[in-house]
Amino acid sequence: MSFSPPSLQLEFEAKVRELLGNPLEKRFEASGVCVRDGVFYIIFDNASQLAAIELDDHYQPKASHMYPLHSIFSGYEDISYDAQAGRFYTLIESLQFAENLYKARIEVYDEALQYLFGGWADFPFRRKNKGLEGLTHVYYQAQLYLLGLCEGNRCRGGRAGRQAGQGRIQVFKEGEEDWAHVRSFKLPESVAFEDYASLDIHGRRVAIVSQASSLLWIGQLHADSWTLIDEGQIYQFPRTRKGKPLYCNIEGVVWLDAQRIAVVSDRAKPRKQAKRCRRKDQSLHIFSIP
Repeated sequence: MSFSPPSLQLEFEAKVRELLGNPLEKRFEASGVCVRDGVFYIIFDNASQLAAIELDDHYQPKASHMYPLHSIFSGYEDISYDAQAGRFYTLIESLQFAENLYKARIEVYDEALQYLFGGWADFPFRRKNKGLEGLTHVYYQAQLYLLGLCEGNRCRGGRAGRQAGQGRIQVFKEGEEDWAHVRSFKLPESVAFEDYASLDIHGRRVAIVSQASSLLWIGQLHADSWTLIDEGQIYQFPRTRKGKPLYCNIEGVVWLDAQRIAVVSDRAKPRKQAKRCRRKDQSLHIFSIP
């Protein structure tokens, strides 16, 4: 009998278009989310703009607004809010840096979402669509570090990137012009995800989600040595009675408190994914952790 991870408990979900009061727009391909003072900031991989959505205590929308982003390119994959510095960091998965060479871009915005500056994340990729997929930040000894999560195993694309159990996080710090690569560290091999979609940190607790596997992993970071302390715990997003995923397009993740996370979901692939996937796509979801 195969082991089934504990299931996350759904508290709330709604389509992004409904929360924005824009029922006619059909494409909100959500890819990342962060929270500031109760407002959800959602970024999209098909648009150079982000949505700010405020919910009340009963998860009813109070206000919403769309903000333009700096880059003319799509491909925004994640967003992180740094309360200490009063900044937002946004991640573009990968852009061409040289011939057959791609790097992620990280942009910095102030609290009013005015663009401050941007730079390359100094870690190369060979494929445009398999770069950094998740972004969060952490302070260690008063120094800011950004953590970038590779989408593919071993930070690769193709067949090698789908060989589960080889997840990688890249560590960067701000340089004179770009984001200098500090080091890389591995996820435990027990985190045998097919891909890695986003990450966030709450204290020392790290949350990582997989779109293809429809799973959440929670572990603990030891910043002194840039290692993960233990094997952590895997949770599954709710399934059908037959065990098939309902949440097929999970992308961004953010901690709300010690026992709750919010995630956003991308657009389901037309004619390639089941109807059950389309029911849950392009949405904001809130789950409690059992």
